[in-house]
Amino acid sequence: MARAERILDAFDRLLHRCEVEEIGLPAIAREAHIPLSSIYHLFPSLEAAYVGLVRRYNAQMDRELEPVISGSPTAAWQDMARALLAAARDFYARHPVAARLALRPMSHRAARASDDSHIAELAKRFAAEVERRFHAPREMGLEQRFVIAMAIGDRVWSLGLREDGTIADFLFEESVRAVQGYLGQYLPPFLKLKSRSAA
Repeated sequence: MARAERILDAFDRLLHRCEVEEIGLPAIAREAHIPLSSIYHLFPSLEAAYVGLVRRYNAQMDRELEPVISGSPTAAWQDMARALLAAARDFYARHPVAARLALRPMSHRAARASDDSHIAELAKRFAAEVERRFHAPREMGLEQRFVIAMAIGDRVWSLGLREDGTIADFLFEESVRAVQGYLGQYLPPFLKLKSRSAA
């Protein structure tokens, strides 16, 4: 819906300029040049607006990460994990509001739940791709391990997220070590590739 997108665009612009605590629905209405009553009709609370913006960024990230998850030619699960982290880092650098929403504490429970659901969906897709490419141990609960691995990576990044959404090289490398180290407790260092006909 065009009006909903216009409202989310306004909210996004405000988050580029202001602290979260400074923004309310009246400010969004002024920024969007839309009557406050129209805001309430589409987003009855500030939390609803947060959820809408989080979901929009998550959908955009999904589109950008899909080629990384399913298309990167690699013979090692460690390289797949690094490539996924690198793509997420690049996305956050280009979208600092998305980085703040995902990596800093959210006061709105529904927005956090939406982001957690997105992490679970990414983990599911990544686990399915690992199982498609490699002879991976099925009994280890791969999908849940990836959820935890992604949470570990996010937590490392949150320790030093810059205002412009960038993550320092040091923290990126530490996140790679942390994620690969955790997954390495469950995945062997080398996974045998499946044949192309089986993949």
